[in-house]
Amino acid sequence: MLVKQVSEDLTRMLTTPKIHGLDLHFAGYFNELGITVHVAKDLTDDEMTALATLALNYLNSILPKKNAKFDWQLAFRRSDVLAGLFFPGDSPADNCAGF
Repeated sequence: MLVKQVSEDLTRMLTTPKIHGLDLHFAGYFNELGITVHVAKDLTDDEMTALATLALNYLNSILPKKNAKFDWQLAFRRSDVLAGLFFPGDSPADNCAGF
């Protein structure tokens, strides 16, 4: 299943001691995959931008905007505070939460 592949790929890609966890949840009713990356409090904005760029490039290539499979949203949480929020087609500059 594609959700499992995305989970495994992101887990491999986002490996740094400053990432404390990765949660994925699929909402079948909305046909949307929610991805939350929990990062360390001391992760800098530049480091978060680099991680977001890596994840967004991957997600936008495998699940582009208006794909037939499902939508996704990518969130970054720093000390349980929303620090980044992205949707299909976004780049790091489109962060809805702001770094």
